[in-house]
Amino acid sequence: MFEDAAKVDLTMVPYKGTADAVNAVLSGQTQLDFDAASQVLPHIKAGKLKPLAVLGTKRSQLLPDVPTMAEAGLPSYNFSNWFGLVAPAGLPAEITEKLQKDVAEILQNSEIRARYQIMGLQSPATTPAQFGALIQKDTAKWAATIKAANIQPSDAMGLTITEKIWPGRRGWTR
Repeated sequence: MFEDAAKVDLTMVPYKGTADAVNAVLSGQTQLDFDAASQVLPHIKAGKLKPLAVLGTKRSQLLPDVPTMAEAGLPSYNFSNWFGLVAPAGLPAEITEKLQKDVAEILQNSEIRARYQIMGLQSPATTPAQFGALIQKDTAKWAATIKAANIQPSDAMGLTITEKIWPGRRGWTR
């Protein structure tokens, strides 16, 4: 996907995790890596890595001077990840509402917000309906991406489908 958006030809190099992928860039084995800002921030601060852009529609609070992909010239390459709380289908509405209220309250706690900020995370409290709509939107987006790329489970070369279409946890080289 990045190759199409940036009109470049890269070779994917799979790694087992962030440490291996970052070390490959630091040692010159690969030229770039897509990774979480919180994971590479120490190397950026030490001047060992140069951030080129962040994914998502907003700049990272960890790297406020680093442009988004859209600002860097790739408006179609816009991705963000999210974490959410899910429960079994059919959970009584009163329990769902109580959980949502309690989680929203916790997310306003200054200690929790500070921990999220250290990791470069935002903590927007959403309703179950809003979160459900986000899940449906992202499911449709990724289903279309997988179909357009004709990705089959056997194509993954030992990687999960997510790793095949999302370049995190792997390095790239020319």
